[in-house]
Amino acid sequence: MPKTIKNVNQKIIESAVKLFSKKGYNKVRMVDIAVHSNIAVGTLYNYYKNKRELFWAVIERQFSSLYAKLSEIISEQGNHNIMEFITVLYDEVVEINGLSGELLNSPKEEEKLIKSLKKDLLNFIDQIIVKKNKENNVVAFDSDRDRILRIILLSVINLGRYYPNEREVNILFISNLVDKITK
Repeated sequence: MPKTIKNVNQKIIESAVKLFSKKGYNKVRMVDIAVHSNIAVGTLYNYYKNKRELFWAVIERQFSSLYAKLSEIISEQGNHNIMEFITVLYDEVVEINGLSGELLNSPKEEEKLIKSLKKDLLNFIDQIIVKKNKENNVVAFDSDRDRILRIILLSVINLGRYYPNEREVNILFISNLVDKITK
């Protein structure tokens, strides 16, 4: 009788996140994910027809989680805590960073999805800055809005990548940058 494994898809996704983040897309094989998930390779292929499909399931899960957390912070009433927003954004993007290089090297047919993910992240950053500006009675920064949003997102990505052991310093730096923009 075949053994029944609970939460197989969750185990697969969690293993894939760890392996893709640590080794990168090209160095991970489906068999590696199966072994890490403690399942047979055939079982893995019952859930995902190939590595690319699994990779996009991982990306979708990671970004959905990030969007939910950022939405919750933005929807909070009262004083919006930029530090909390930046901390969540930073931690999640750093976790995704092991995957992000693969996003940039994706085939043409996936470019629309990548652009959509970036646009969504920029939109979240825009929302928190607009709310913070309202709290501080700051006139909107429309003329340079897109540039400022991109600088913040690039700061999160690059500081996490180039200074991986300086989490608190990086978060404080980005939070101070955002504070200056919203005062």
